[in-house]
Amino acid sequence: MPEFGDLADFVEFVDAAHQRGMRVIIDFVMNHTSDQHPWFQESRKDPDGPYGDYY
Repeated sequence: MPEFGDLADFVEFVDAAHQRGMRVIIDFVMNHTSDQHPWFQESRKDPDGPYGDYY
């Protein structure tokens, strides 16, 4: 198990926050992924697609 939990733990955390009327903000730097990452590969194939402005 990762040090800070897995995806199921995160979903549970977000659900608990929502039940309390709170929102969760994620500070995620997408351009720090590998050039082998699927998002990067897709951004190069289709600059106007959903991942085109990630990099």
